[in-house]
Amino acid sequence: MRLLFIVQKFRQGWGGAPESVRLMANQLVEDGINADVYDGGKLIRDVGRLNLLPPPDQEHAPFDPATVRRYEALIQTGPWQRPASNIKTLIAMREARQKLFYLPRGGLGRAEFNRLRDSKKLPYFALVERGFLRAADGIILSSQIEARNSICPARRPAAEHIVPDFVNPLADTSITWVPGKPMTFSFLAEISPRKGLLPLIEAFISWVRREELSNSVRLIVGGAARPGSEGYLEQVKERCQAAPDVSIELRGAIPHHARTAFYGDTDVMVVSSHYESYGLTVIEALVQGCAVLAAPNIGALEVVGEKMPLSIAAGADKSALTDGLSQAYARFHARTEVDRIATRADAGHMVTAINHIARERWGALLA
Repeated sequence: MRLLFIVQKFRQGWGGAPESVRLMANQLVEDGINADVYDGGKLIRDVGRLNLLPPPDQEHAPFDPATVRRYEALIQTGPWQRPASNIKTLIAMREARQKLFYLPRGGLGRAEFNRLRDSKKLPYFALVERGFLRAADGIILSSQIEARNSICPARRPAAEHIVPDFVNPLADTSITWVPGKPMTFSFLAEISPRKGLLPLIEAFISWVRREELSNSVRLIVGGAARPGSEGYLEQVKERCQAAPDVSIELRGAIPHHARTAFYGDTDVMVVSSHYESYGLTVIEALVQGCAVLAAPNIGALEVVGEKMPLSIAAGADKSALTDGLSQAYARFHARTEVDRIATRADAGHMVTAINHIARERWGALLA
């Protein structure tokens, strides 16, 4: 069996949708299911064998539309793809036997329409995107949270299926952990209002000053600004500069090969998003032995086992995150390397279970 994923900008440094496709293809190739990617008229073959997404400057062969009938199913991954990429033509050329699945990847959540610049999505949704949703044999959502947070016109309850995202454990879990250093809270995400970095910064400053923990804790931030959120990042920088007594380090974008080291610096990963359809960072951090403090509206929380060192804040606002930081500090500040090793082992079993569920559900859909 061979699948064709329709993905925009299938390359490094372009968000979660391309990486989720690579992870899914990595897992399915073990079952004899191969996958190619169609990206704006180009073809990337056998993506299930890739250890990393292609670099931004890599050239790919042009896609011959006549070959679309070679695939057993087409999977459109992520909304708002370039109109000029001929997706309509591609989908129209498929035969009746070929299934079409649509994965919103969180892109049709209400939180994606909050910025002024997001208003341009509405006519595109009405004229283009909704047509793709109606044409699909199935809408694949990563979690019940994604279903509840999607805009009403994007819902097709009779055709919706909940399938958790596949997860590949990070290959290198040989972390050098240094006891006795300041307890490190970390944030790792594309920087935009939805990810909740500014409330986290404000909560961290307030909490550190209230508890007089300036010499005991620090916050490290990984991530670059999402296009259109550059002003938001400037607000973050200004707030950090106004609090020189609190240890906050803005590291910028973290390339994939440096993620393990980033987790190695981390005691508690904070996922402060107002909404995540899944939120792979939650699981990645646990796989690396970190504890996690998460806001409540995150899909991955639906598949995290009870044994995991996970603390869930009451909300994603400053007050809730301040309380969450206090609770996470009390619960996790005495963790040792033994605790991290145990978490990595438990998280490995959790990942196996998640992938088993995802494989079974995709197998039924593709049959």
